[in-house]
Amino acid sequence: CKIKQRRVESVQPGVTMQLGQSIVRFREHRGWTRAQLAANAGVHHDTLRRVEEGGVSLQVRTLVALARVLRVKVSEIVREAERLSSR
Repeated sequence: CKIKQRRVESVQPGVTMQLGQSIVRFREHRGWTRAQLAANAGVHHDTLRRVEEGGVSLQVRTLVALARVLRVKVSEIVREAERLSSR
């Protein structure tokens, strides 16, 4: 079963920009570098950099891969992003 490449669209407006910052927080909590997370998730390090910096929309497939490696649920990443956007 292939996952279609889709953009995250089911989050509150403005939250997509915060997803990268949420991923940074979970990555840093684990004590990982960006390169370590990218390698473990099978994501190119430039893609992860752009995601974390908010320079690119996050594909669902990428979000799922990152969440799996970070050992968190996708909903936790989204919830943290929503929390950050409400500041």
